[in-house]
Amino acid sequence: NIKIISRNGEEKIYDLLTYLRFGDKSENPYLTEGDVVIVDKVDKMITIYGEIKYSGAYEYVEGETVSQLIELAGGLTLKAREDSIEVVSFDETGTYQVSNYYSLDALNNNPVELKNQDRVIIRQIPEYYLDRFVKVDGYVNYPGWYKIIKDKTTLKEIIEQAGGFLDDASLTEASLTRSVGSTEYDPEYERLKLIPRADMTDDEYDYLKAKSRERPGRVVVDFERLFVMNESEENIILKRGDEINIPEAKNYITLLGQVVNPGKLIYKEQLTYEDYINIAGGYGWRALDDEVRIIKANTGEWVEAEDIDALKPGDTIWVPEDPPGPKFWDVFTTALQVAGQVAAVVAATMAVIIASR
Repeated sequence: NIKIISRNGEEKIYDLLTYLRFGDKSENPYLTEGDVVIVDKVDKMITIYGEIKYSGAYEYVEGETVSQLIELAGGLTLKAREDSIEVVSFDETGTYQVSNYYSLDALNNNPVELKNQDRVIIRQIPEYYLDRFVKVDGYVNYPGWYKIIKDKTTLKEIIEQAGGFLDDASLTEASLTRSVGSTEYDPEYERLKLIPRADMTDDEYDYLKAKSRERPGRVVVDFERLFVMNESEENIILKRGDEINIPEAKNYITLLGQVVNPGKLIYKEQLTYEDYINIAGGYGWRALDDEVRIIKANTGEWVEAEDIDALKPGDTIWVPEDPPGPKFWDVFTTALQVAGQVAAVVAATMAVIIASR
């Protein structure tokens, strides 16, 4: 809707978008000296959404049809559903919208004119050209992407296709992550992240800690039970986008916190957590030896050391520190302030007693 007024007063309307989309040079004339070009503000609009190459809002042109709009918007994509094109229009009052459905053939054979503020929606053919792949990373013979069949392909089948595990693979720490549904919004967690610890209840703080340790999308599956003990209930059906990670086996235990020599120690099956602490030189001088925690390698779970029957390769032993008490000067200053306040109260009381005699 671009207007050009020539020197002799002649007015013509041009559609520059038609030139840009179709190369129609008649809609892109040469200007001559004295021409006036007027680009008016867009007041009337139509919109097209969905499986169209150039979706968005377009200026309404009286008499334009749905088929012409589809053509102007670049045509339908490969995934477009041609048998159910929805046209949403306002009624005469402009307060109520009505939907009508057409096939592409019907629109071509019997053109439907658009009205101001119409919405055209092009749906997608369900699951058409939908990739169904999973990814296998880490210590397998043939890592990479593998095709799956919906509701059929299992974890064991994919590992077999990947050539099985390498000798250094850790089934204990192997994991399956599912991207579908892993980004769910948790308003309670977001709220707690903004609150100081002092303003939380113990339950809220426990929830915050547990949620922060959570691995988004992690699917609970025990690779050892499936591939070593052959327990079929662990052989879950995979979904598109799943990622299987097989890390290298860790032959060590990690010690953190208040031990004399924190670090990594070679794993030995018969050793307890106390044995590892002794090998590392024993507890540090500020260690809380009755609050030792074990961080499990396969789940990230924090467990009291006394509740662990046996350590596994990759586990972490955490020895917390006894928090320091208040400094002498802080205690002395506080005591001095309290003593001064008590002395003032005693003096005031004595003055009242003497005055009342």
